[in-house]
Amino acid sequence: MLNVLLIDDNISDHFLAICSLKKEFADVQIAEIKNPQELAQVLENGVFDVVVTDYQISWIDGISILRTIKQHYPNCPVVMFTSSGSQEIAVEAMKSGLDDYVLKSPKSSSRLATAVRLAVERAEARANAEAANRLKDEFLVTLSHELRTPLNAILGWAQILLKQTPNSSTTKRALETIVRNAKTQARIVEDILDVSGIITGKFSLQVAPVDLVAIVNTVIASVNPAIATKAIHLEAKLDPLDGQVLGDETRLQQIFGNLLLNAVKFTPEHGYILLQIKQVNTDAVITVKDTGIGINAEFLPFVFDRFSQADSSTTRSYRGLGLGLAIAHQLTELHGGTIEATSIGEGHGATFTVKLPLMSKQSLETNCLTEATYIESNSIQDDCQVRNNKLCLTDLRILVVDDEVDTRDLLISILEQEGSEVITAASAQEAMVAVCNSQFDLFVFDIGLPQEDGYTLLTRVRKLEQLHNREIPAIALTAYAAKEYQQQALAVGFQKYLAKPVEPDELVVAISSLLEINE
Repeated sequence: MLNVLLIDDNISDHFLAICSLKKEFADVQIAEIKNPQELAQVLENGVFDVVVTDYQISWIDGISILRTIKQHYPNCPVVMFTSSGSQEIAVEAMKSGLDDYVLKSPKSSSRLATAVRLAVERAEARANAEAANRLKDEFLVTLSHELRTPLNAILGWAQILLKQTPNSSTTKRALETIVRNAKTQARIVEDILDVSGIITGKFSLQVAPVDLVAIVNTVIASVNPAIATKAIHLEAKLDPLDGQVLGDETRLQQIFGNLLLNAVKFTPEHGYILLQIKQVNTDAVITVKDTGIGINAEFLPFVFDRFSQADSSTTRSYRGLGLGLAIAHQLTELHGGTIEATSIGEGHGATFTVKLPLMSKQSLETNCLTEATYIESNSIQDDCQVRNNKLCLTDLRILVVDDEVDTRDLLISILEQEGSEVITAASAQEAMVAVCNSQFDLFVFDIGLPQEDGYTLLTRVRKLEQLHNREIPAIALTAYAAKEYQQQALAVGFQKYLAKPVEPDELVVAISSLLEINE
């Protein structure tokens, strides 16, 4: 429905404008203004999308009407439809905020409808852009808060450790707090990278037939500590499925992890969450239902929008960037599924329902699985969890190349504790000098280096190695965690790819698996 405010006291011109608008717009409602009393009333209580006004009116001039409209509704588009115009009037009107200017004549009546349509479209585009800018500004404020909050704990406890001589319990508490908050920051960065990859189309899935029930059980186990902290009762009804889902196991865990964590976040202590899996025809239907704060009806249509939050004020009760549900929505669609949210209102909980297609037995039998040749830092966590004894990296000579001195110091500490000899370089030039003058068992290169990046460095090293008929294993360890960087690293000759931040055990396990070192 297009609501038009038409201001013109000339009956014939009035009729001409109405005919033009009704011919162009199938669903249009026109409020006709013929005197100052009607104008004052509609400005006070009226709802309209665009104003069409004459310039020469018996009781007021068009410029004054324009300024009055803009004073009350600055963003409302105004089109002047007049037979008494001039270049001077047009210029003055444009300076006062006029959107378009159309001369009255039977031949130009269609021009009025076009001008109205374009003015409305421009106003909508401007409003959308302004809304996007506001959303961006709110996101940046929220992002700053979310990053500064864990950073405050990290820096504060680190300074305590530096300035005082704390006892063992204080040291343990400080280090646990630092690790916990550092992981919080890492999750924030990973969510932003996921969203960026989805938006730019640089995001793909590593798909294979997977057991959805097993995936959900894994998610429950990972979220159980948060559930126990709030003494929430989680009821899991996981019916067996007649088939598997073709999907990315890690990303499916992310979908259901985000949904379950969202339920925990907004459910009060001693609340209730139902997590259910059932089969409906050829779909797996996963439901996460909670007794939490619920979702306002006005916000419900935007619950899956990126960066959208029901409360983004400084007094909000719940932290977060508003990315978890958006990521779950995008990942579900990438898996060929659907996700929806329902809530009868605030204080009545919320229900999220995911539907994923099950593979037929025929497609399962004919499916060709491919195995990724790269790893991310979290893909080896299972190996790290079962590592009870140190893997033997004794007597390995490792060249570490990173332009950040703190990173070099960290890697030296990790690897020397494992018995390795570590040589470091801060640039590709220093690294080439070391390669030419020493023998190494392993390279660990950063990608983002000054003047010459890690890709080029390894390419030069590989050419040099061809002269000696030997290829030294290489690991890319970098903060460039996007998929395209991983693929490029593998293409130039890195055998493994680890994204920062990396935990010590993850690095050691990656090295041992690459060099086939056993305990």
